Amino acid sequence: MTFGLKGLQTKNMKRLICILMLIVISISFSSSPVCAETGKEHQKDFESILFGSDKLEKKEKQISKIFAAAAYLTIDQFKTYGQNYLDTLEKNGVRNLPTLEEISIEGGGKHRLYAHNGWDSEYHPLKYRNRYNDPAWEKKWKSRKGIIESAVNKVFNFNWWSGIPLVGDKIPDSSEECDSFCALIYYIHLLGDHKVTHTLDEYALLMPLGGRYFEDTVVSELQYHCEVLFAEQVDTDSFKNLESSLEDIDVKCLKMGTINKENKEKKLEENQELAKELFSALEKYVPTLLKNEEFFYNAVYKEKSAA
Repeated sequence: MTFGLKGLQTKNMKRLICILMLIVISISFSSSPVCAETGKEHQKDFESILFGSDKLEKKEKQISKIFAAAAYLTIDQFKTYGQNYLDTLEKNGVRNLPTLEEISIEGGGKHRLYAHNGWDSEYHPLKYRNRYNDPAWEKKWKSRKGIIESAVNKVFNFNWWSGIPLVGDKIPDSSEECDSFCALIYYIHLLGDHKVTHTLDEYALLMPLGGRYFEDTVVSELQYHCEVLFAEQVDTDSFKNLESSLEDIDVKCLKMGTINKENKEKKLEENQELAKELFSALEKYVPTLLKNEEFFYNAVYKEKSAA
């Protein structure tokens, strides 16, 4: 045991170092977005909604990892964060990816001002448009959407020409089916944010979950894109049950009403529960619907069936 002035100095120095370390850690966490699922949680969401099983094959987990990485870069990337996700996509053969510098936006919770308002830019609520502080946002948003599109095309080969040098860049448009699957990826990620958002400030920057007459919501967009994606299955029980569930959740969101400072604790918890209910509906019906789609079956299950 050390005594005297030197011992006291040593003890005080250790305390100072600990305090400094805590400050550094606190600053690091404060620069990251709050009220958001972790990367692993988002990946688990993709596994559940796309494949609907706890025991997934390596290929299914890898596909989920690719989509989770693409969704992060499209929706959550800010400042210099996200190079690891770009590396994941590149290692899995996803092409035509931008650099971080080409898509990066301002940090912290402010990133939700930009990329949490809906898959289609023309559907962004008008109230957000004057809040964009980045003059290059439209170009960056197109590049960000292109990340999910490139990932989806890599897995399912919707646009077989996208991997051909020079040619792929000249034909950027995806099929409606491809676009709606990309939208599904986007809204699965956004739904994950709704499940854990518990502050009014963060909630205000998210596309509403549902229950709006004159504004697009996660539910209304899922209704639209599922009709496109599963156009050949609209008469099946799985689709009708999904459609009924979406309508029911939309009504519940409408009854929930507006969330404000006076009711935020109760209503934010209610919004979380509705988000979880929506997640459960997607988890229950979407895997079956996807498995019946040729593009999905061929990419995921065909080899397994042949073996």
